[in-house]
Parts: sequence; C-alpha cells; structure tokens
Amino acid sequence: PSSCTPALSSVAMPGVRRHTKRVDGDEEEEFRNLLGFWLLGLFNNCIYCVILAGAKEIVAGGVGIVFLAMQVPGLLIKITGPFWYHLTSYHCRTLAVTALACTGLVIVAFSKTLEGQLAGVALCSLQQAIGEATYLALTS
Repeated sequence: PSSCTPALSSVAMPGVRRHTKRVDGDEEEEFRNLLGFWLLGLFNNCIYCVILAGAKEIVAGGVGIVFLAMQVPGLLIKITGPFWYHLTSYHCRTLAVTALACTGLVIVAFSKTLEGQLAGVALCSLQQAIGEATYLALTS
C-alpha cells in the first residue's frame, strides 16, 4: 500500500519499522560518487564562467564576439551529439574533455592574437558541451 503513495513513504508511521541499514561500503561509495559528480560538474562549468568573466580582457570592445565563440561550437556539439555519442566511450569522451579544456585555456592564456584566443575559447566551448552531455548521461 505505501508503495502506491510515494508521498507517504517519507512520513513516520507508528508501528512501522523501516530498514535503513546499508551494506558495508555503500555509504562510502555513495559519498565518493556524489563528490565525484559534483567536482566534474564544477570543473565542467567553471571554465565557461571564467571565459565569460574574462571576455573584456580578450576583446576590449567586443564581449559579444567572445560570447558567440563560446556558444556556437557548443551548440553544434549539442545538435550533432545524438548521432555520434554512442560511437565513443565515456572514457574517451572524458579524455577529450580534459584535453580540450587544458588546450583551450593554454591557448587563451598565451595567444597574442585575437583569432588565437577565440580559437581557445571555441575549444573550451567544445569541452563544456561534450562534458555536459557525458556527465549528465553518466548520472542516469
């Protein structure tokens, strides 16, 4: 009866004893997964925020250009991803996300030309889009 009414499952009912004892290691594994996914999400979205926060440093008068460079490549990945995500493993995509993030940030930091910096921003955009879809799929 209580399985038919999920709202009542959290209500304490007198005389009903709930078994909440966990198997050894489950609590530690649950915490490790929670921490891992939190960190993956933080790192994945942190780069996006850092790039947009530093947009004026990249192009003094054209923050919109940096915004476009950050949005368009990611949008293309999100549109085409369903056609090729199943062809790559999560491990391969995670390696790609790491490589794109590191390469993109290094290019943005050390490039002396606007085109180079925008290319680094585009790589960070690809990283963010692939990471978002990959880590969201891993949670299900």
